[in-house]
Amino acid sequence: MYAHTEKTQEDKSQPVATRVSRKLCSSESAFQIVDNRSSAIAQRKLQKMVESCPAQQQQTVQKKVPRRTEGRILDEMAAGTGDLTNANSNDLIAKMGKGQTSSNARKIAALTEAESERLVQALPGPQENQVRNAIKDYVSSSRAIQDDARDNPNAVNLAVQALDAALQAIRQQLLANNESNERVVYRSISYPSGADIPYGQMANGSIINVGNYVGDLGFLSTSEHRQFILGKEQTGQVTGLLKLAIHGRSGVPIAIDIPLIAYSNTNQQALYDMQQSKCKVLKQVWNKAFGAGAGAGQAEVLFPRNTVFEVKTIQRKGAKVSVVLEEFTGASPAAVLNMKSGTPI
Repeated sequence: MYAHTEKTQEDKSQPVATRVSRKLCSSESAFQIVDNRSSAIAQRKLQKMVESCPAQQQQTVQKKVPRRTEGRILDEMAAGTGDLTNANSNDLIAKMGKGQTSSNARKIAALTEAESERLVQALPGPQENQVRNAIKDYVSSSRAIQDDARDNPNAVNLAVQALDAALQAIRQQLLANNESNERVVYRSISYPSGADIPYGQMANGSIINVGNYVGDLGFLSTSEHRQFILGKEQTGQVTGLLKLAIHGRSGVPIAIDIPLIAYSNTNQQALYDMQQSKCKVLKQVWNKAFGAGAGAGQAEVLFPRNTVFEVKTIQRKGAKVSVVLEEFTGASPAAVLNMKSGTPI
């Protein structure tokens, strides 16, 4: 699971006045009623700025469909050898260097959440309940479950076994539906400094190079959008950051509806609304016009234990390192390295 902080993505090359004007133009134009309520007064203070927007910018603009790059890459792979090309990997590296709005991330999360619910609801009643309970236990106790999976790989507890079975059930449902499960997903790992990241250079006695195989004894948690890796980058609190773009086939969506505890669109919206209700009226209006809005759900895709990936591309830029991984489905490699530390598994 991820802890995250989000900030608005914006084009810093534009003058401040232009950015302000455009954000106001794209917000709801509910500035019609004239009265003496504090909210109306606050709105009228912003009305003149809205009126200054060019007419074409005041019209509703069709949003770009999210994940176009990922969809194109999957299409190109299907038409080719089925594997990532160097050009595909370079596109994903570039993608990880770009921003992503909360609005687009929420659209992606909504699709993942709908897919997760559809697949789980299609399971037979008793099995559906078992899968829901296993995912709920993981969401509420992910660290304990991951620790047990990694510390006792040959004698895991019942919670780990239940999650194993849940992921397998969802994969089988995808197969029964004749649905492709190929995905491009994202993950980030924090380090004390860039020098501690073992990809492409020696770090603490270990190194991971292009062509090496990496994995995790535990489950690999990823997201179908990039808000979580971007959130870490924006906080300025992370001094060493590894950003991963992963092409895989065995990870399954587990973003089912779990009230209160899940990183879902619904729960993130409730949190945002609660925070907004504590703000003064003018601040609320300002946030509505300028803010990023509610955060996105995690759109979590979880890979099974011991999934192996091949390192396709590494790009180092100071304390930030971007890496593309591709799931490896061939015979077990002779050597698999821990994807965080670079030590042999």
